[in-house]
Amino acid sequence: MCVIVKINKDEFVQAFDKTDRGNNFTTEAREALFGYLDDFEEDIELDVIALCCDYTESTTAEILQNYSELDEELSEKDLTTKKEVEDYIK
Repeated sequence: MCVIVKINKDEFVQAFDKTDRGNNFTTEAREALFGYLDDFEEDIELDVIALCCDYTESTTAEILQNYSELDEELSEKDLTTKKEVEDYIK
């Protein structure tokens, strides 16, 4: 038998602390993840460990380093990309 329980954002955020995964994401990131999942999934299956494996929290600088080829100094193209990434993240 499968029991589905509807949880709210606060319960979602607290679930990470209850499973000793509170250091995987900041509170703001957990709230953003809840919003993302809530927008795209009718029912969120809460598996904190799986979420920690599937998602990661990154800064804008980390995203730029991972997804663009940056030289020592940012070129005009890199500055545009950085602005686009920051706008998308916000």
